[in-house]
This record gives sequence, C-alpha cells and structure tokens, in this order.
Amino acid sequence: MSYKEVNKDEALALLRRPGSEGGMSHRESPGGSTAAQQQQSPPEPLHTAAPEGNSNKSKPLTSAHVKQTLLPAIIYGLTNLGSVVTIVVANKVVMSTYKFSFPVCLTWFHAIVTALGMIAMAAAGMFQVKKLPWQKTAPVACAYVGFVIFNNLSIQVNTVGFYQISKIMITPVVVLVEYFAYHKTVSKQKLCAIALLMFGISIATVSDKQVSSNPLGILVAGLAVLSSSLYQVWTGVKQKQLGVNGNQLLHQVSPIAVLLLAVLVPLVEPVGSFSNPEEGTLLGYTYSRGSLGWILLSSGLGLVVTLSTYLFIGVTSPLTYNVVGHLKTVLIVTSGVVFFGDVITAKKMLGIGSARWVAEQATHVKIDRSAVAAAAQRIVDSVADIWHNAAGFDTELHFCDGGPLTVQYLLVVDALNFCFWPDGELEYEHLAGGIKASVLKDPSCISAARLAEMDGPGVQQLLGWHRELPEQEERARLLREVGAGLLQHFKGQAAELVAAAGPSAVALVQLLTAHFPGFRDHSIYKGRQVFFYKRAQIFVGDVYGAFGGSGLGCFQDIGELTMFADYRVPVVLRLMGLLQYSTELQQQVEAQQEVASGSEAEVELRAASIVAVELLKDAANAQLQQRQQQGEQQQQQQQQQIRGAASKEQQPAGGTPQLLSIQLDWWLWSEGERMRTQHPPHHRTRTIYY
Repeated sequence: MSYKEVNKDEALALLRRPGSEGGMSHRESPGGSTAAQQQQSPPEPLHTAAPEGNSNKSKPLTSAHVKQTLLPAIIYGLTNLGSVVTIVVANKVVMSTYKFSFPVCLTWFHAIVTALGMIAMAAAGMFQVKKLPWQKTAPVACAYVGFVIFNNLSIQVNTVGFYQISKIMITPVVVLVEYFAYHKTVSKQKLCAIALLMFGISIATVSDKQVSSNPLGILVAGLAVLSSSLYQVWTGVKQKQLGVNGNQLLHQVSPIAVLLLAVLVPLVEPVGSFSNPEEGTLLGYTYSRGSLGWILLSSGLGLVVTLSTYLFIGVTSPLTYNVVGHLKTVLIVTSGVVFFGDVITAKKMLGIGSARWVAEQATHVKIDRSAVAAAAQRIVDSVADIWHNAAGFDTELHFCDGGPLTVQYLLVVDALNFCFWPDGELEYEHLAGGIKASVLKDPSCISAARLAEMDGPGVQQLLGWHRELPEQEERARLLREVGAGLLQHFKGQAAELVAAAGPSAVALVQLLTAHFPGFRDHSIYKGRQVFFYKRAQIFVGDVYGAFGGSGLGCFQDIGELTMFADYRVPVVLRLMGLLQYSTELQQQVEAQQEVASGSEAEVELRAASIVAVELLKDAANAQLQQRQQQGEQQQQQQQQQIRGAASKEQQPAGGTPQLLSIQLDWWLWSEGERMRTQHPPHHRTRTIYY
C-alpha cells in the first residue's frame, strides 16, 4: 500500500514531532529524508502534545495528519480487532467442533494462505513489490515462528493463570526492547502505568506456587514473551529501517515463515504415514467438506489478521498494538460466552469446563446421553437413601472428634488416597482405618513436624500395613510436603488451612493446589490443560461431611465441587449405560492391563465421568422438581422425608433440596465398593492423583 505524498512543510512538521531521537524521526538520516522514503515508509505515530520547550497546548490536527496517520490507524486497528476476535471463533469451531487438534499445522495453513494472498495482491497491483535481502527479513519470520511454537508450548507446561500473566509481560518487554535496542523512550505517564502493571504481575506471580516448582515452565514462558515482543518490535522497526510498508514487508516475510513452519510441524505434531494413517495424526484425520471449509475460512482470516497487524504497527507502534490487544482479550472472552455458551464460574477451575471439552473430543470413551433419563430415575427412586447415607460421614471408619485433629487426619488420609490396586488386598478402608488407629494411639503421629520427617517405613507403620505399600516412597514424599507446607504457611495445623479459606470450598481447593504441589491433579490432552483436582476436592468434601456442613465444614459454595474422578465410579456409570468404551479400551480394561497415566484414554475416562455425573445430577434434580410440581400425595410424603434428611445448607427455602455432585459421587462410589466383587474390573493406572 502506498501513502500520499505530502508537501515539504508538512513533512518537516511530521519529522520534528516529539518521540524521535534527537529531534529526528526513525526514517530521517543526518542528511535528511528523501521523497521516496517519505512515500514508501508509513508515517510516524500521531502525537498531539507540543514538543518540549514549546507551548503546552495541544497541536491542532491538520487534515494531512488525519489522512496520513489517524485514519489509517483507525482502519487498520478496527480491522485487526474484528479479524482477531473472528478468527478465535473460527479456530474454536475447527478444533472443538471438527476436532482438528493440530494448532501448529493450522498456523502453517494460515502462513501458506498469507503468502499466496500477498503474491496475489502484488500481482493485482495493490502494492509495489520491493525485493529485500532475506537476511534482513528472516529475523521477523523467526520471531513469528518462535511466537507460535513457544506460546503453544507454554500453555502445555504452565498453569493457565501463569500463562495469562506471562502474556501481560509482553507490554513491558516491548518497552525495554525498544529502549535498549533502539533508544526509543516513552513518557513518564506510560512508565508509571507499566510499573503499576508489573507490580500487579509480581503479586500474582508470588501467589502462584506453580511458578517456583516449574523452572521449565518459566523458561518456556520467557521465550514466548521474548519472541512475541521481538516479533512486534521488528514488525515496526523493519518497515522503517528498510523503507517499506506493511504490505511489502509481509510479502517478503511470509514465504520464509511457510518454510520454517513446514520443518517444525512434523517435529511437534503427529503426522502419521500415507501407508497406515493412524487416528489422531494429520494424515489420519478425516477431512470433511465442513472441516475443510472452516480451515480455509480460518486461514483466510489469518491473512487479514497478519496483514492488519503489520499495517497497524507500521502507523502506530508495538506498544499501541499491545494496548489494543487487551481490548481484543475482552472481546474474545465475550465471544466465547455469546457464541459457545461459555460461563466463567468457579466450577470451570475445578474441572467441569475442561472436562466437557475433553468429552467432546473423546474417541475412547463416549457418553450416551440417551441413558441419562433412565439413570436419573434410579437416582430419584433412591434419593432418600442418598440423602441419608451418601451425605453422611462414616464415623466408624474415620477418625472424627469434631475438632482440629479431625481436619489434620483427613488431610493426611487424602494426601495418601491413591493407587491401591497394585497390592491386590489394599483398599481405602485399610488406609482410613489404619491411620485412625494410629491417631487414637498417638495423636502426635500426624503432627506437621512428624509428617515433615516421614520416610517409607514410617508410612507403612502409620497405616499398620504388613508389607510395603504401592508407591511407598512417593507417599512418604507427599507427607513430607504436607508437613513442610503446614509448618511454613499454616502454623502446622490443617485447621488453619481450612479457616484461611473461609466458607468457600473453591478457595480451599485453590489454597491446597497453591501450597501443596502433590494436589495439582491435571493433565495435558491434545495440547490443552485439563483439571481434575480429585484429592483436593475430596478433602473439602470430607471436611464438609465430617462436620456436617457447619463449623469448619461450612462451605457456602459446596455445590461448585465436581465428582471425584477415580477408578470405581466409571465402572458404575458404565453399568448404568452412561459410559461406552471403545473396543480397544474395553479389552484393555477387562484384561486388567495398565492404562498409562496421562494417556488420551485415561484422561477421557476421568473427564467423561465428571461430565456424566453432572448430567445425571441435573436430570435427577429436574425430575425431583417435576415430582414436587405435580403435587402427587406419595411424592409429597417422600419430599418430607428428604427435607428431614437434608441439611440447611442443601435445602433451598421453600423448594426441593438439590443433589450435590459430591453426594452423588459418594453414592456411586459406595455402590461400586459394595458390588466390587460382582462388577467388571476397573481401569488400572499408576498415578499419585487417584
């Protein structure tokens, strides 16, 4: 795209505006700028403040200023804003609806369409091609590829919170790169705003304990921030240094990006083979007319996004581009709510949001929604027993004195509540009952100081088990972690941990996962982080049950918890017709072969269980509500029984008590335990999370 030539007076006025080093713009050489340079290079960002030493009054905007700077900036900015929001929606359709889970390959398609589009526009005479040495444009292409690769990798190795925090860091890094590499300064007002931003980031980072325990994540996030910043800065700087506009620079950069991504795609994503294309690979993916149409639409939008980015940065600055980027983030979140029904709730953090996404992508485990109504009917028919039994806490099995020692006991039990099956005889009751016996004998056996010094034989002694436990040394490490965390942050008392969360189940889960890494139960599924937090949630549920929903067990948002994804409940859900396994997974489970931790099948099993229980709970509550509205005499009597068994926290004023996910989980798990000798085998996974 060419720019209208200005007269000499207008050009000098533009060159003398503040923001350029020593009174010169980036395009001006000591001998002055040529008309060709003025014509080919995009104008400087618009400044309305008077230069230092002149009047403090704002300079009036001339028609030339508006035409050359303000109007293009508005057009390019709005185009970029609209195309970025739209491409996010298109990409979500490609990856979620059509299950094309290859983000780097999709970016490669974008680069190909961008390169072809720029060639076509040049051929149509939309801009004049300017040949540039590839050595001059290759850094921009490399930074772009780094930006794509490291940002995709960052979301896989970091928590979502830290990933978002690291993206905000691009703004101050852009400022630093421009200052140290190109001697570009910013106003005091901007520096104050950036300092405030960094202060907020430092506070958020300190509270995210995943940062300190994940040096690889910090390194990858740092590379993502650096490559993103360099890409934005170089996009603007190269246009000025080489005397080109955004069209001309992108025309030269895009083919290099295509070649680099072509090399990287097979290195970071499964390609498969032509002779035997496997499912889950690029060659094994089923390319339908719909998926190809959306991929092409996404790629076309990629051209618009990239071109508008180049043009917008060219007429403004990388810093301005970052500010607009924050508005884009707001609109992207809004589009998720409007177009995909996304709801930002605490429950998303606890697993249901990511679990639903996995269930939509799943190939090994499917949810039969047609079976939900019949299964819910069974729940409704047993609801009085569920209220009476599942919502109660087994005080015969567990230690329960109604005080802080109970909370300490429950934290120790739930820190060790995983992987019983390799023993063959070991079950949960041996864990809970064994530790209860030790506590009754010596309450100090679970003090934070004793836990912080725990070893393998000590764990075995704590349970009173007659042989080495599965993952015994790992269990000892987790108890040491619990002991050290309690001593450092909560005066050695688990009750202080619970009190710090206030009456919030979600806050307690957040505290657990922040201070005790062993409770951070999440996986990576097709490049996306999936949260389960089984042991963290079950600790909250145990405290709730042990204290009857009052005192230390009072959680006003207890309904935000999901079921506790483990071994036993999927068996019951499958027998109820809610879960269907692929032939391969069914054979693997029935043969009692190990399902690898973090494998697609294992993640799908857990995610599908969470979603199925949510569907079952919603359907059962709807049927309960319907029964009440029908006003049948028999059902009214049953409702009286239910209200008598439900706690005040569970019972809405004047309405039908609502089943909680955790109560339904307790009932399903109890059913599985009661019938475990008659039921088919559960899947077997070696993990510390369940």
